[in-house]
Amino acid sequence: RLNIYSIGLTVFLISSILCGLSNNVVELITFRGLQGIGAAMLQGTATAIITTTIPENRQGPALGTLSILLGIGPVLGPSIGGFLISVGNWRWIFWINIPFIFIGLIGCLFLKRYIKEQKSMSIHLDIRGNSLLFLSIFCLLISLTSWSYHSMLD
Repeated sequence: RLNIYSIGLTVFLISSILCGLSNNVVELITFRGLQGIGAAMLQGTATAIITTTIPENRQGPALGTLSILLGIGPVLGPSIGGFLISVGNWRWIFWINIPFIFIGLIGCLFLKRYIKEQKSMSIHLDIRGNSLLFLSIFCLLISLTSWSYHSMLD
C-alpha cells in the first residue's frame, strides 16, 4: 500500500512538472489526466494505509483528520489558485505542488522505516492543532473573500 502511495506521489510530481511545462491545451489536458491517475492512487490508498498501520482504537480520529485534509483541497484550491494567477502566471498552480510532494515522499520513507522496525504506532489526535488549523483556514478564506471586492493592485 505504501509503495502504491509513493508511486502515486511520484506520478503526481512528474505530471505537475509536465503541466507546468506544457505549451498547448492538448498537452495540459493530457498531463492533467496523468495527474488525476496519481491523485487516484493517493486517495485510494490513504485510507488503507491508515486502517492497516494505526491501532483500531485510534483509526477514527486518524480517518477524521484525513477527511478534514481531503476537504481542505476543494475549499482552498480555487482561492490559492486565483491568488497565484494574480501574482504570477498559471504555471505556478502546478509548481506549488512540488515542495508538498517532496514532503510526502520523505514522510513515506520515514513510515516505511518505521514499519520495518515493527514499532507500535501511537497516533494522538491533536485537538488544539486541528482547531487552530480550522480557525486559520477559516480566517484565510474570509480574508481572500474580502480581497475579491478590492483589487490587489490598487
